[in-house]
Amino acid sequence: MRGPGKGGLPRVLLVSLALLACQDAERVRRSCDGGNVAACNDLGVSYANGEGVPQNSSRAVSLYQQACDGGEVLGCYNLGAFYRDGAGVPQNSARAAALYQQACGGGEARGCSNLGVLYENGTGVPQNSARAVTLYQQGCDGGSALGCENLTDKYVSGERISQDLARAASLFETACNDGYADACEAIGR
Repeated sequence: MRGPGKGGLPRVLLVSLALLACQDAERVRRSCDGGNVAACNDLGVSYANGEGVPQNSSRAVSLYQQACDGGEVLGCYNLGAFYRDGAGVPQNSARAAALYQQACGGGEARGCSNLGVLYENGTGVPQNSARAVTLYQQGCDGGSALGCENLTDKYVSGERISQDLARAASLFETACNDGYADACEAIGR
């Protein structure tokens, strides 16, 4: 079972990073101030990574919270990663789980996958491998490479799911194609 990235700042949306590379931080700030919660999330990514603004984890947390409160599930997902890792806030796995649940319920596949990891490990939630498998499947179905890779591990081991090596190989291929390097390594690419 693989977990979300560790060390330094948590992983954030690559899509948001690409968008911010093309946008002026001041324009995004004005859009956020005007009530655009997606812009608040994007500005949070800028502060998390120090892109166009000074790096400031506390400011990123505030912006992710604003986005999440406004219904932007990417804000909930990113805020969950900060609580999971204790970046800009005290580490709080239960809060991370609640935020990942909110993101997952709103259709953010990586929220489902990361919540699955928490259930797998019993971190912030009661340990429940069967629930983890369900969340990995939901994440994988939604395009999360982490969900596909962790589901693959379950198909290989036969833990909480019927062993199916052909399905595992297919999922490794999917995870690799989605850019998950560990999956590419597993299939020799």
